[in-house]
Amino acid sequence: MLPVSERLTYTGRPARRGGFQKLGSAMALASLVACGHPSVDTTIRVDASGRPVEVTRLSYDPGRQGAVAYPGPIALTQREFPQGFPLSLGSGLSLKSRQGDRVELWALTDRGPNGEGPLVDGHVSKLFPTPDYNPAFGVIRIEDGRVRPISITAIRGAQRPLTGLPHSLDGTGSNGEVALGDELRRLPADDAGIDPESIAWDGDNLWIGEEYGPSVLQVAPATGQVKGALKPGDGLPASWLRRRPNRGLELLAYDAETRRLNVALQSNIKSSIPSIPWVELDPVTRQFREYAYPLNVADYQDGDPGKAKLGDMAALGGGRFVVIEQGRNAEGEESHRLFLVDHDRLPLAVAAGVDIRPMTKTLLLDLDEAGWTAEKAEGLALIDPRTLILSNDNDFGMTTTLIDARDHPVKGKVEHCRLEGGRIVPGERCPKDAVSAAVTRLPDEAGGQEVWRVRFQEPLRTR
Repeated sequence: MLPVSERLTYTGRPARRGGFQKLGSAMALASLVACGHPSVDTTIRVDASGRPVEVTRLSYDPGRQGAVAYPGPIALTQREFPQGFPLSLGSGLSLKSRQGDRVELWALTDRGPNGEGPLVDGHVSKLFPTPDYNPAFGVIRIEDGRVRPISITAIRGAQRPLTGLPHSLDGTGSNGEVALGDELRRLPADDAGIDPESIAWDGDNLWIGEEYGPSVLQVAPATGQVKGALKPGDGLPASWLRRRPNRGLELLAYDAETRRLNVALQSNIKSSIPSIPWVELDPVTRQFREYAYPLNVADYQDGDPGKAKLGDMAALGGGRFVVIEQGRNAEGEESHRLFLVDHDRLPLAVAAGVDIRPMTKTLLLDLDEAGWTAEKAEGLALIDPRTLILSNDNDFGMTTTLIDARDHPVKGKVEHCRLEGGRIVPGERCPKDAVSAAVTRLPDEAGGQEVWRVRFQEPLRTR
C-alpha cells in the first residue's frame, strides 16, 4: 500500500490569500484519511480555524438521465448539442437516505435551459431553447465515489406539469423578464411558471423554494404534485414581494430538531442594505420569525453588499446551519465560502414581521482556496454530522452567443443588444455584425456538473 502522502493529490487553483496550506502533521493526516476512502481526486485542505478538511471531487455519471432534448431548428445549436443539453441537477440538495457508504439525495433542476437575451421594449429577456421543459427534482445516488441520477420527477400543478417560463410583466410574480424562443420570437408568459432553486425533505413532504413568487411549494415526492404553497403575505413576509429580479428563494432547509423550515432570499432586497432576509417558520401554523443574515460590505466589490448571493443552506439542528455565501469580492473576483450560521432559540412570532433578529456567522471554509472553480455553488446537504455534499448549477451546459448573417459567432454580450422585428439591432455596445443569437456550449470547465464531498475532523454542530 502506498504511503499516505503518495495516495493523495493536491488539485485546484492556489489560494488567493495567504497561500495554499498543506497539512502540517503527518499523524493528523493519517488519522483523517483512515476515516474515509480517498480517491485520486481527494485533497487535504485547511479550514478557517486551521484544521484539516478532506475534500473529494466525486465522479459524475449522468447515465440515461443525462440529457434534455433540443427540439428547435437552429443548425448551430443542433451541432453544439447533438445529444441534447446536459442535465443540471445541482440547484438544490437535501439528504434522502443513507445506508452505509450509499447516500441518496434529493436534487433539483432550476427552470430549465435558458440564457441571456437582448432587450425587448426596454425589458430584460431570456432565451428558452426548450420552452416546454418542465422543472423537476430527482434522486441522485453517491456510491463508491460515483454520483448518478436514478430518477427524475416533473413538478406538477393541478392539471399539468409546470413550466419554467417567466410570469407576465404586470403580475405579482414578475421578475421583469420577457421570454424568447431560440428564433428570438416572443413566448407567452406563464403565471403558473416556477423557477425552483432550493429543496428540503421533512420525511414526508418535499419543500421547494422558487424565485418567481417567491414561494415555497409543498410537493408530494412520489408524484411531483404541488399540494400547497407559502407565499408573501401568506406564510412568508409580504415584504418579500419586493425581492430583486432573479434573487428569490435560493435557500431552504428543514431543521428536524425544531420541526421548522428555514428560508432565505438569495440577496438583500435593496442593494444598500447589509443583510439578507431569513425566516424560520412552522409549515403547519404558518407562524414565522424573521432574521437578518449579516453581510460584511468590505468583502464585496465597491463595498456593495448587493454583490453578495447566498447559494444554499444545510441544517445542523437546533437553529444552526451551514450557508454558501458567494459573489464578486473586493478584488473583483468570484468568491465562494461556507459559513456557520446561528440564530437564537426564540419563540416564533405571528406573521407580523416585527422584531427582526440579527444572526451570527463564522467563516468555516473558503471554497476557492479548497480548489472550487465553478461559477455557481448552489446545492448543499449534510449527510452526517461532519460531512457535507456540495454541487454547482451548470446551467445545462449552455450559454447565448451573438451570431452574424452566416451563423458565425460574434464577440460581445447579447444583453447589450436590443431586438426589433425579430432581429438584433446593433448599437453603442452591440457589435455591428450581430444579427441574431444562438444557444452554444459552455466550456467543459464551466458547463460540467461538480459534486464535492467535504469532510471535517469533528461534528460541525460542536464547532
